[in-house]
Amino acid sequence: MSDLYEVREDFSLQFVRKGKVPVIELSKYFSKVSEFQKRFREIPQLRQLKRLKVEGDVYFGHRVVLKDNVEIAADQGQQLEVAEGECLENIKLIQKAHSEVQRIPLEHQTIKS
Repeated sequence: MSDLYEVREDFSLQFVRKGKVPVIELSKYFSKVSEFQKRFREIPQLRQLKRLKVEGDVYFGHRVVLKDNVEIAADQGQQLEVAEGECLENIKLIQKAHSEVQRIPLEHQTIKS
């Protein structure tokens, strides 16, 4: 389960941080429960996340931390894995064909509602 929520004694969920729930956009690869579970070896730490956008064939390792604004994109036919223990903050990762993962800073971006 996400670290954004705690289960209360009555089994209801309690949002545990101040502020808004993060905006999370996942690609079609995450649309089926079985695919979603396969792509997250463990749900990343999200307490400091504002926005996450994932496009393409992406997998997450154990103990991943996501902070502020994070975008992850793998081009068609490419696969990108966020490594175990990686902390991503205000960054865009891009996996293009025949190249290493590009890391582009996302400084001072505002979230559009």
